[in-house]
Amino acid sequence: MASKLIEQLASKAPAAAMFRCIFERVLSEEALNKIFQDHAKIQVECEILFSHLVDMVGSVVTQGAKSLNAAHRAAGHEYSRQGLYLKLKGVETDVSSALLRVSTEKLTEIRKATKMTHLDVIKGFHTYVIDGKTYNATEYRLVESRTDARAPLPGRAIAMLDMRNEMFVDIQCDVNALRCERKVAEPLLERHIQPGALYIADRNFSDGNILEIFFRKKAYFIVRQHGACPSWREIPGKTRRKIGTDETGGEVYEQEIEVRLADKTWVTVRRITVELSKPTRNNETVIHLLTNLPKRIKALAIGAAYRKRWTIETCFGYLSRAFNAEIKSLCYPKAAGFCFSLSLLLFNMMSLIRSMLLAHGKYSERYEITDVSYYYIADEISRSQFAVSELIQRSSWKEFAKMTVREFAMTLKRYASQADLARYRKNPRGPKKPRLKRLKRKFNGSRQVETSKLLASRK
Repeated sequence: MASKLIEQLASKAPAAAMFRCIFERVLSEEALNKIFQDHAKIQVECEILFSHLVDMVGSVVTQGAKSLNAAHRAAGHEYSRQGLYLKLKGVETDVSSALLRVSTEKLTEIRKATKMTHLDVIKGFHTYVIDGKTYNATEYRLVESRTDARAPLPGRAIAMLDMRNEMFVDIQCDVNALRCERKVAEPLLERHIQPGALYIADRNFSDGNILEIFFRKKAYFIVRQHGACPSWREIPGKTRRKIGTDETGGEVYEQEIEVRLADKTWVTVRRITVELSKPTRNNETVIHLLTNLPKRIKALAIGAAYRKRWTIETCFGYLSRAFNAEIKSLCYPKAAGFCFSLSLLLFNMMSLIRSMLLAHGKYSERYEITDVSYYYIADEISRSQFAVSELIQRSSWKEFAKMTVREFAMTLKRYASQADLARYRKNPRGPKKPRLKRLKRKFNGSRQVETSKLLASRK
């Protein structure tokens, strides 16, 4: 009976069925509790298991439950709500990082089995993007924040996005929301940087310590230069020369310079200067990029690669439009970091689902479909969560965890082939219209106006 319900779900809401299959395979109770056992240093196991936390927070993020309290009641666990909150606020940052890192390794295996990867931004270089985000301000629930008008920020994180697979592969959480991003990023880079890979980062990571890690790990980088940081000097005889014009109309120049690393040594890098055709949102007209890519990689390609980089805000924006990606009631820093890591993991799952739909879904004759929307995928998942959890027992999904990677990939392909992509098509917006100025009318005793009066004025 359960398998019939799952097949019916796959025919009616294939994205929701694929999400649940992936969730149960990657985030099984045994796998989650093992992550906690391997990486927790202070917290100890108790009746409230780590898998329970993932279930509770995951149901709120995907809007299967309106709040943690509602999720706790629906689950029917014997432990108290207060015990759940105490466990959640003590989740260590290393455990939150491991949740994303270990689970994404399983998702990457599935993606490899489906043979779906995106083209590298520079051919032959496995590219990663490093970016940071300060968590959104929370509600004023803590006693210490109730009389303070400032926005309470629970922390920040630095994440690494794999451009080839469009998945976040690692994260470093920090409870100090105002700590320098470069300091937060150093443990992440030491842990993850691979020889020969390419890493793209914004100017917040332009630092001698960061560049020294890249050189020591024999990796390549494209980092936007931040003023005089790192310290640099010109090389006699190496003047700046014009390379050409990029696709946006900006003038591109190149020069070899030397930068000083953390160990006080000087190394030669390429400095790509782009004089922008349009100023940035910060009114900047010139940007400088530092890179150690070989000279066979042209300056125009390096500038284009930097423009194509994704940011956490871009990916998180896709997620937050339909999911409750950051729970405002989670005021404690460690709890907020745990929620953020889980949200990025859910984005990875949606990225895999999106790739499956594009590769195997049914294209419509009525619409020209070039892409599918993360929003409509997430919307179908969130709308289906309650029915899935109420009608289908969780034990019925365990069969997907027992499949081989190849069998599981074929199951996802079969579910995706039933999807009508017209339901998920992306609607590209047109050019933005200038905002009209509201007229300040003279106060006549009322600060309101009837909508019906405004409509009548059209005639």
